Amino acid sequence: MRIDKACDEFLRDCANVRKLSEHTTRAYRLDLARFTRFAGPGKEVTSFDRTVLPQYVEHLFTEHHLKETSAKRHVASVRSLFRWLEDGGHVPEDPFRGARVRIKLPRRLPRVLSRAELATSWNILRQKTSAASRLEWPPSSCSPPASASSSSPGFATTTSISQPG
Repeated sequence: MRIDKACDEFLRDCANVRKLSEHTTRAYRLDLARFTRFAGPGKEVTSFDRTVLPQYVEHLFTEHHLKETSAKRHVASVRSLFRWLEDGGHVPEDPFRGARVRIKLPRRLPRVLSRAELATSWNILRQKTSAASRLEWPPSSCSPPASASSSSPGFATTTSISQPG
């Protein structure tokens, strides 16, 4: 079976038998179309071996400049296709089983809340707990250093929050 025909059958199975969502099926379609162009649409599925996957990953980074998460999704799509081919008897063994392809994801820093988001959260907390109403906003630990004046941008003065009437 040729890779282009295998992809078509796999996508039909994903949509009609496995009942995957339209979004998942579309992602598989895009990922496998890229893999088919890389491999050549007429290539037989039985001709793939473990060396293809690392070559494909390199191709994704160098030719398409994909981010790590996108490259991982492409690899997962190809692996899923070949597991399906093996289960269906189209290939004697999944050539990518056990193939080690490590794509290290970059560490992302957590997003910092803005002052407005923090104030909103504080107000919700204050409304839900009576103990919080005795706290001050911003906490004194957030006061500017002694060398910074109260007119420095980014520093607010400490104000007391009183309990509503």
